[in-house]
Amino acid sequence: MHDINEWDIIEFGPYEWIVLEKNANGAMLLLSKDILERRAYHSDRSDMTWAKSDIRKYLNLIFINSFSPEERERIISTHNKTPDNPQYGTDGGNDTYDHIFLLSIEEAEELKLRVGTYKGDAHWWWLRSPGRIGFDGVGVNADGTISVSGRDLWRVDGGIRPAMWLEG
Repeated sequence: MHDINEWDIIEFGPYEWIVLEKNANGAMLLLSKDILERRAYHSDRSDMTWAKSDIRKYLNLIFINSFSPEERERIISTHNKTPDNPQYGTDGGNDTYDHIFLLSIEEAEELKLRVGTYKGDAHWWWLRSPGRIGFDGVGVNADGTISVSGRDLWRVDGGIRPAMWLEG
């Protein structure tokens, strides 16, 4: 794992991942290379934050099981903050600890060149950040731009590009 660098594409479990970051301990922040599936952020029209969302439950209770027990042991529990929407002030909700997560607006902006370069199936995909109002979620458009006002959370055409920290 020492010869892996940022921007490299690696295989882990049944998927390909982009190495977005690598720390001094060798742990790597990974983002799925492609949109892995399309699904709603949340199932109903209600104010929702990442902490209580259906998509968070799905990623950490169901999707995580696509990895072997040995692989799951390498996925690091990550303390995630979801800041309020920077343009509209919409509440980002409580901090969470997640094994699998979606990037926030801030993380996607910081990594924009890398994230925008890999468009998957040229469709938009969810971030964990809130949109203009409580039942909107922010997404990344196919061209890599971030839609800060967001889309309805119950839209089933939103792509999922999970992220995780992996032990080196």
